[in-house]
Amino acid sequence: MTTKEMLGKFSTAELADAMRGENVMDVEIRPIHFNMKMAGPAFTIHLPFENGKKTMDAVLEAPQGSVIVISTSHTKHRAVWGDVRTTMALRQGVSGVVVDGPIRDVNRITEMGLPVFYRYISPASYHDSELGEIQVPVECGGLNIRPGDYIAGDENGVVVIPAEQLETVYAAAERKWEADHQLKAQIVAEAR
Repeated sequence: MTTKEMLGKFSTAELADAMRGENVMDVEIRPIHFNMKMAGPAFTIHLPFENGKKTMDAVLEAPQGSVIVISTSHTKHRAVWGDVRTTMALRQGVSGVVVDGPIRDVNRITEMGLPVFYRYISPASYHDSELGEIQVPVECGGLNIRPGDYIAGDENGVVVIPAEQLETVYAAAERKWEADHQLKAQIVAEAR
């Protein structure tokens, strides 16, 4: 079973409950549309302020099934992700993208169907610089993320599961899922 299949059984709400509300990205990190779900190991990109060209090469190194996590050094004005990178990411077979900064080409990205989570929208493009690093620890959505930590996202937001906690969190989420389904069945049965 792949990580996406394992974590895909649960909502991010159930995963957050399994971690007692910890490791949840800032609520400002939102999905580009609500009908999507992603899960996979983090492939990290750190970009200097208002620079984004590095993502062109980095996307081509992202493994299939990974979630691209982009730290933008608190950029608010210049988009570092758009429809061209989305096309590249789809070709690579990534599970999704999280950008702690601006994106653009929102309608086109939505039509393509790749789960993309973002903090801002801006029509302005990044500065054309090759600066940046890949597969390094980054700060994204108020959390510290290491390459290989597990990222899950849906309409509720994004959670981060430290790699060494995956099995523990999965087991706790499964218990939560089963308890909630039993409780809902009981509520329905009592209403009859």
